[in-house]
Amino acid sequence: CIVPYVRGREKSRPVDEIIREIEMLDKNIYKEVMLLGQNVNSYSYGFEKLLKEVSKVEGLLRVRFMTSHPKDMTPQIIGAVARDKKICEAFHLPLQSGDNEVLKKMNRGYTREYYRQLVEDIRLRIPDASITSDVIAGFAGETEEQFQNTLDLIKELELDSVITAAYDPRPGTQAEKMEGQLPNEVKRERLARLILVVKEAALKKNKKLEGSAVEILMEEKGLGRTRTYKIVRFNGASPKAGELAKVKILQANSWVLNGELIS
Repeated sequence: CIVPYVRGREKSRPVDEIIREIEMLDKNIYKEVMLLGQNVNSYSYGFEKLLKEVSKVEGLLRVRFMTSHPKDMTPQIIGAVARDKKICEAFHLPLQSGDNEVLKKMNRGYTREYYRQLVEDIRLRIPDASITSDVIAGFAGETEEQFQNTLDLIKELELDSVITAAYDPRPGTQAEKMEGQLPNEVKRERLARLILVVKEAALKKNKKLEGSAVEILMEEKGLGRTRTYKIVRFNGASPKAGELAKVKILQANSWVLNGELIS
């Protein structure tokens, strides 16, 4: 990955500095905050502690975070999300590949078995949690069988959404020098298949929400997001942006939920 080379070493801002910045926000406008980092789990002062402190800020309705490296996700962080009603039950856990050999070449530090167990642990503690991911198609040396392992794992885990990309060698990275660089047409074909599988998995997961009532935070007229960061559209009178509302889901698509306002 070129990101660490471009951004440099990670830096962790002190807890009190982050809290002061959030407290300065006009809570009549800002109802939700996102704690953002290349890997929030490696926060030097303890990410579980930061989550707890941020959730204490008066006026906030929701707290989110991303991105989490799977190998650094801890039971303590999962527990903080499970206990605190302000912390949204949404986990972005980049998988990148569902094949162990490819994961090793990527230097990811975990296996498909570990990732599967992590997803199971989260859903055991937080059944309604959404789990989204990143996946790369056509990494250097990836075989058809290895790519199929990725597709199979996405289907099995029913991930809520996946950001997809075809592998693109970046100058200065170790992967650029690896043997087995695939032709662009192979990477494009695999990406198309990956997108289809992701779309089907997301639809299967969202269909389970049909008929249920979900809490949304209004973003604009007729549109809001659930605690699990799913987009919800509905007709009729709209609460103001920044207000919470209840919507009954009538129809689920892969990327958007459609419903009617309850309250």
